[in-house]
Amino acid sequence: MEKENETLETTNDVESVAAEQPTVDAPVVETPVEDKPKRSRSTKKTDAPVDDANVVEGMCLDVVGEAMHSNTGATQYRVTVKIPRRENYGLYLKEAVLMELRKTDLLYSGIVTWNLEKIEKCSVPVSFIGKDVFDLSRDECYLAKAYYGLGGFQCFDGDLRTVQKEIYRRFAKFFGIDNGATEEYLKWQQITLKQMVCPQGDTVLPAELPVAFDDLGDVFRKSFRK
Repeated sequence: MEKENETLETTNDVESVAAEQPTVDAPVVETPVEDKPKRSRSTKKTDAPVDDANVVEGMCLDVVGEAMHSNTGATQYRVTVKIPRRENYGLYLKEAVLMELRKTDLLYSGIVTWNLEKIEKCSVPVSFIGKDVFDLSRDECYLAKAYYGLGGFQCFDGDLRTVQKEIYRRFAKFFGIDNGATEEYLKWQQITLKQMVCPQGDTVLPAELPVAFDDLGDVFRKSFRK
């Protein structure tokens, strides 16, 4: 998920009045008091323009293959996908293809084959940075999953709120956040997604070096701890 700036044109042409007009007291009009805006978990507008802080390194891939469709069965496809990471992007390729196909037809249910025709490094605009986890769209959930290297859940199907909760739970565990036993997720401590720095790279390492995240204020630092 750019908004064009609208320009309001004004004119300085004002007709002059020859005769002197009598002075009339302007009526007093009370200014209505507007209701205070409601509080929102969002920290960034969905339609905010993408700037340098919202562009990350990634891969652009042309993919062809066969997918399963609920009505037509096995179907040939050709798509171009962008994945916001450059290491181990193959772990997220199959889901990226299915997410792209489901933008045009929700009846695509799975990917049978995926063959790479073209692979290029690129910059990937992302809109999830600066957003509360519970404000993410389904596509943003997938992009965040790939960018941060999260796993163990699917973004392409099921209840969107459940997908958001899976992302929240992972970061809550990283940051030691405990919301008690409450099931009201809107009362949980807010987690806003941030740009990531990776001093040791972004590679998925063996189990003896688990992934860890630290919130440094402006960014998340991803590291690997024994």
